[in-house]
Amino acid sequence: MTIRLPRLKTLTLALGAALVASAPAYADPWDHRGPGPGPGFHGRDIGAVCSNGRARELEGRLRHAVDEHRIDFRAARRIHGSIERLQRRSDRACFRHDDREIHRIADQYDGISVWIDREASHRRW
Repeated sequence: MTIRLPRLKTLTLALGAALVASAPAYADPWDHRGPGPGPGFHGRDIGAVCSNGRARELEGRLRHAVDEHRIDFRAARRIHGSIERLQRRSDRACFRHDDREIHRIADQYDGISVWIDREASHRRW
């Protein structure tokens, strides 16, 4: 019995290693940490847009600028509305796995970021 137990363990480990080595590699198309599917593609866009991380980041920046009285409430309301509309579009695009639309949404988030910076630098009141 003492001789068979180590052999059984060795056999089990070898079998487990063979199963792991023979399993096909799984690549999630929505986990774009590597090169994207085509030229001009930014893999960061899918993760940031589909997780709503980009929207949360912009909302946080907007809230901070309003708290510091660098953006007035009317401008903040317009910016907030744009962020919410993009969030709804991004939810649909991510559900459809539409890379091109997600990239366009990421570009529009970049535009909103510039808009926040511009509004914050032009203090009107």
